[in-house]
Amino acid sequence: PYSHPTPPSSHTLEMAQGWRKLQFFEKAPRDADPSLLGVICTDYEPTATHLILADMEGAIRFLDENLQVVHYFHAYLVTCSHLAYNKSKNLLITLGVDDEGGDGTLKFWDLSQWDDEGIPDLFQELPVGSSYLITCFSVSADLSQIAVGAMDGTLITFSGNFYALPDIQRREYKVKGGNPIAGLSFAQRGRPLLYVATSAIIRTYRALAGELNLLSDVEKRDGAALKCSSVDSQGKFVVGRKEGLTVYDGDAVDLQVDVPGEKIQVLAIGKYVVVVNKADESRRCAVSILSLAHQFLALHTSFINVESVVQCWDQVLVIANDGQWFSLTERKTEKKMEILFRRNLFQIALVIAADDDNESSAGDTAEIFKKFGDNLYSKGDYDSAMEQYLQTVGDATIEPSSIIKKFLESQHNRNLTRYLEALHDKGIANENHTTLLLTCYTKLKEYEKLRSFIQRPGLEFDVEAAIHVCREAGYYEYSLDLAKARQAHEWYVKLLIQDFNRHEDALQFLSELPPYEISKSLIRASKELLVVLEEETTAFLINLFTLPFGEGQANVFPLKSRQALLNSTVSIFVGRPHRLMQLLEAVVHKIPKVADQELHSTLLDLYLRDFASDTSKPTSKEERRKKASAMLSAQELLVDLNQALVLCQLYNYSEGTLILYERLHLGNEICQLYMEMHEYAKLVLACNKFGKSDSKLWSQALRYFAQLTDPASSQHLQELLNGIRKYNAVPPIQVLEIMSSSKGEHTLAVVQTFLVSALTETKKQLEDDSSAVISHIVGNAKASEQIDQLRSSAVEFAPPVGMDLPTVHFLSGHTYSLSELPNEDTNPAIANQYQSLINRQQQLQASAQNHSEFFRQLEGAENGFSVIATYLGRGLFDKQEGTASDLQLPTLEPDLFADLGLSAI
Repeated sequence: PYSHPTPPSSHTLEMAQGWRKLQFFEKAPRDADPSLLGVICTDYEPTATHLILADMEGAIRFLDENLQVVHYFHAYLVTCSHLAYNKSKNLLITLGVDDEGGDGTLKFWDLSQWDDEGIPDLFQELPVGSSYLITCFSVSADLSQIAVGAMDGTLITFSGNFYALPDIQRREYKVKGGNPIAGLSFAQRGRPLLYVATSAIIRTYRALAGELNLLSDVEKRDGAALKCSSVDSQGKFVVGRKEGLTVYDGDAVDLQVDVPGEKIQVLAIGKYVVVVNKADESRRCAVSILSLAHQFLALHTSFINVESVVQCWDQVLVIANDGQWFSLTERKTEKKMEILFRRNLFQIALVIAADDDNESSAGDTAEIFKKFGDNLYSKGDYDSAMEQYLQTVGDATIEPSSIIKKFLESQHNRNLTRYLEALHDKGIANENHTTLLLTCYTKLKEYEKLRSFIQRPGLEFDVEAAIHVCREAGYYEYSLDLAKARQAHEWYVKLLIQDFNRHEDALQFLSELPPYEISKSLIRASKELLVVLEEETTAFLINLFTLPFGEGQANVFPLKSRQALLNSTVSIFVGRPHRLMQLLEAVVHKIPKVADQELHSTLLDLYLRDFASDTSKPTSKEERRKKASAMLSAQELLVDLNQALVLCQLYNYSEGTLILYERLHLGNEICQLYMEMHEYAKLVLACNKFGKSDSKLWSQALRYFAQLTDPASSQHLQELLNGIRKYNAVPPIQVLEIMSSSKGEHTLAVVQTFLVSALTETKKQLEDDSSAVISHIVGNAKASEQIDQLRSSAVEFAPPVGMDLPTVHFLSGHTYSLSELPNEDTNPAIANQYQSLINRQQQLQASAQNHSEFFRQLEGAENGFSVIATYLGRGLFDKQEGTASDLQLPTLEPDLFADLGLSAI
């Protein structure tokens, strides 16, 4: 982030007083543990959970987040002057003195192991070996090196494995000038470095395994005071002097900032540097938190007699000499943004948002760019505003339309073009954006950009919108190139036809396309080709739909796709029925399965339309009639039967109607049609064919003939009467009634033969019925007489000689041995006859109770009285007092034998 050239010049000296002052930190007093009052602390070291304090009496204290002492132990007998904490190994390294006037000692404490007295494990002690006062020390991040500085300019290094004493190496150096060493800091800048600050000079060493190699005397004119140097998060060395701050990057000066005033502490914390100035006459110390990278003051305040500042738990703790503690807490990004937005400091807001990636999202950054752009736009700086708006492209939280509408006026076309281009580059442009961008190109006469945009590979945009704009602007060649490049086949064909009048080229293009790429919209575009190239276009379509399956590219043009496309093709042949007929016939004959029921119905419609047309030639009409009849008479009807019937009736195609009636077995409709056509012979044949199942046809036909005045109908009337007589379809009295109401010229002679035959047969039937009645009367009389004799006279039985006794005698005169009878109540001689009578009686009574069958016969009968009489005879209305199984024929009383004085022998 520091981009200033080295070595520094007068232009690199920044005036911190002129920097913007932003209150990014909140100041608050803290209540520290009361036991800390009066304690003179010598050093502070933060950990993730505690703040470690060292004091003049050699004690170590651990403070929690509430600044309360949670651990306390004595590390040295005299004093503890310095602390360092290694996070990776959880070790505390201390520097102090155990003997008055003795040398300093390094001690290593393992904070993961504590004894019962609350003291961490002390696993190593190293004597520093310097008789001079120790001023500072530093520990490398990997715990491989330790540097100790003394008042006389002696620099002592330790390296190696600090867990094992024999592996530790000690080296001693003398810093040039012999001035007190005021600051030591290890850093990693691509190589391990050790920054050394004395009161006179700044030196940088390459530090490797405790061995120091001087890079250069970076600064000879002045050094630094104690606690006024620090390494930042990037490994740069920040030094504070009376006139300002200097930042060193390795062996070079990176930045100088004018921050006047004598310093008592400089501390680099993250992206900030905390500077504590010496107290003034009122004992107040100015504390400033600076962002050197972005050149603003994040805080400028003052405290009374500051002793030290330390970073701990994302805060800066300020400790005063009088025991007061204060915390400086950085505000949340949201609060910082509010401050910056109020002051229109959008550039700083952007860098703050970039630094605070853990709190800021891409949407927050885009919103800052948007507000920055709005601010510049309000000031009339449209070009700069657009630069900010371009940074928001692709962010879902910023609606492009809110920016586009600001630049819709013609004077902003170039900026609007830039924004629309960015939308297309990101692949988020919609149809309106494409239209607007192309419109801008045409208004700005940016022909090269227009062509480049159209031909740009991989760029996603609305092709149809682009073609519309090019056409409206008169760039027909551009629109044609665009349609071809983007494979907008429908538009390419449409443009060839409408804008360039190149019908042959359009048809050629369609014929070269793979079948699976020809869509319904392309077929519709072919409608205009039919106007100019009727025969050629029809031939193309025939070839397309009759491409055999499995040949060429037909295997990727499946049946369902072909059927759907063919159905949509029908509509383009409006006004050209013969061409449509030609196409459908070719498809039906070559690949029948492509043509579905709907297309067969369409073809039938075309046949019948041509047949019914007055302008069609007789040969053509006859040909169409034959084809229509063949379709309707086919063993498998490929058209919808109901639709075909409607078409035949619509075009008055009686032949087809009769064929369909035959398929539907509609005898009544067939007869009606023959009546309308006055086809006498066919009417009689139809009655003979369908009259067996529907007797009403005979009476309807008879009424029809009765009204005719055509002499030629008499012969057919006679044939009809013969059929009526043959099937006894109409009662003679009804025939007379119908013929008596005749309006024609038929005479009695027409029905004479029918009546004579009917009367003769009736007379014969009457005679037969009379004979049957007399026979039944005589039989009933004889049966009654026999029954009376059995009731009033004795019956004498003579068993055959030799028959085993006992015997059973039946009144019919049959005698059986009891051992011969399977059932002594049944006479074997008449058992079958008896059982038949029982079954017949049961059937008649059961059928009498089938009411639904009774009403069905009654409804369909010509003579309903005969049906009623039949069911009355079967006992339809008799009261049923048992089941069919209980029914029996009349028998003699059981006590008849006893009454007659007879018994079984």
